[in-house]
Amino acid sequence: MARRYISAVVIVVGLCGLVSCQSEWVIGRATPFGARPWEWDIHQGSCGYNYLWPDIGSGWDVASIPDGHTSFSGSCGRCYEVACHPSTFADGFANKVDRRFSCRDPSWSLVVRTTDACPCNHPANGFENKRWCCGDMDHLALSVWAFEKLAPLESGSMGLNRNFSGFALGALRPAGADKKVTMKPNMGFSGGFSDGWEDKSNNVEPMVDVPGPSGGSAKCARILPGGAFSLGTSDGQFVGRVSLEAWIRTEDGIPGVAVDVQGEMGPCASIKLSELSASGGQEAGFSKYTIYLGVFDKALQEVQLVRAFAATFKGCGGNQPAQVNTIQFQNNESIPIDFCVDSVKLI
Repeated sequence: MARRYISAVVIVVGLCGLVSCQSEWVIGRATPFGARPWEWDIHQGSCGYNYLWPDIGSGWDVASIPDGHTSFSGSCGRCYEVACHPSTFADGFANKVDRRFSCRDPSWSLVVRTTDACPCNHPANGFENKRWCCGDMDHLALSVWAFEKLAPLESGSMGLNRNFSGFALGALRPAGADKKVTMKPNMGFSGGFSDGWEDKSNNVEPMVDVPGPSGGSAKCARILPGGAFSLGTSDGQFVGRVSLEAWIRTEDGIPGVAVDVQGEMGPCASIKLSELSASGGQEAGFSKYTIYLGVFDKALQEVQLVRAFAATFKGCGGNQPAQVNTIQFQNNESIPIDFCVDSVKLI
């Protein structure tokens, strides 16, 4: 059977430790991790990688391996190709689990990077770890973001086909693969408006554009009180996305604007950029912000929770993801704000 590959968003060779290819698939099982109540789980892995950027390497498609697994030694950074396997298997207490009908498509596969251990003895989560991580069967815990690409999260577990990934992430789509599933970043602005996007700004005064992090020209404008720099697009661009990323510069270095998304049913929640921390480095006065789309359907006090277990966008403000069509940076202050933006994209 031809296997289809679900690609990482951005490919960075070298993030996964390369090992010799294994010619045969190992049949096992998988469970999800990284959601409530274990907030920030994937960013606190025992391998010490700390925060995992969603658009670098395998992103949040990561795995933890039982500490009693025969491949545990030296597993940090190791990559596995994984696919859902329709099967019935037992948990660590010998209870039968029927997952013959849980796979989204057994021909789909993706590559995950090992970033954590699943200890057999873990007092904080003793029952579940004893159930899955004590070596009775080949097992991987997959991040919720990886798991839900292969099987619904509500299934709680799935049969798994696992193989060492003996290729770098850049080779996820080998020549001759006849069917591929690829989610590339949806770029709204990068040195200019991308295809399918347009300037929908209102109550702004144009300014001289400046060089931006994209290598092209950043879009600059003076946003008057009540005005907004807005990017409009056709419906459907937000489907399957997790986060909004943008490089932003303001005159005082602290963004005084609020960001929201809107759709056919109206606006969603508005979040002040000054309430968020920049998510990346700085370049030419620009700071990178990664805003998980779930915050636009949450109260501000829930932003930290949304960051911790962000998953595919479910919509906001009464809009389904397919109905959301606008990104807006709005000036809610009483004075004009000089504003520049570049590399606006949906991930």
